[in-house]
Amino acid sequence: MGCCIGDCCVMDCGFCCIMDFCSDRGSSCSYHPREKKTVDHSKKIADELAAMKSRANEEGKKIGDEAFSSINQYMSEFIQHLKKINSGTYGGKKLNIKMDVIEQEIDKLRNEVSNFIGDRLNDRLILTDSELSLILAEHNDKKRSKNFDDFYARVHKQAVLDLVGKIEEVIAKQFAMVDTEIRTRLQEVDSSMQEALQSYNDAEKLKEQQDSALAQKQIDCMYRVTIADIMSDELKVAV
Repeated sequence: MGCCIGDCCVMDCGFCCIMDFCSDRGSSCSYHPREKKTVDHSKKIADELAAMKSRANEEGKKIGDEAFSSINQYMSEFIQHLKKINSGTYGGKKLNIKMDVIEQEIDKLRNEVSNFIGDRLNDRLILTDSELSLILAEHNDKKRSKNFDDFYARVHKQAVLDLVGKIEEVIAKQFAMVDTEIRTRLQEVDSSMQEALQSYNDAEKLKEQQDSALAQKQIDCMYRVTIADIMSDELKVAV
């Protein structure tokens, strides 16, 4: 019993022959060269895609970190200066600006920049990407590799260009966040000082009122004493 059509058998292959599909009394062959080739190709592109994603994340983070450190130098110096101011006492009051909150927010923005290129590339490095799927469908390894590299270079370049806009956005967010935090705290300090001043003024007014009332009582007492003295003198004359 053989699994052959014409002269397709290769030596004594038993139930199998090198065909995409053949039958032996209704039974299908267990060996499918084209299917295996497809599996091999799928594994290749999966490995290539994984390697490219790893490369994208590594290169993207490096570029993002360097860019952030470069443009954030002024902000770092400003934060250090702000810490010194924050540790001082002014009119008996501390600013108590929430420096930890500011630094946490800056770290979040740093991550946005650091991961920007990697995230942008990962959005394109997927099998469902219309352009990339056509490139990966190519079975010629050299041709596929070249097209894949060209695709990566183009997407990477665009991601770097878009990073400029992202950095501008992050810088604006940083200054807005720091400005808001400082202004909020200054308003709180000012409000506290206004309350203290009002309390002082109220105390002064109360003291003035008390002093005035005391002075009135003193005058009244002096008047009574004077009248008493006059009456005493009159009585002495009469006697």
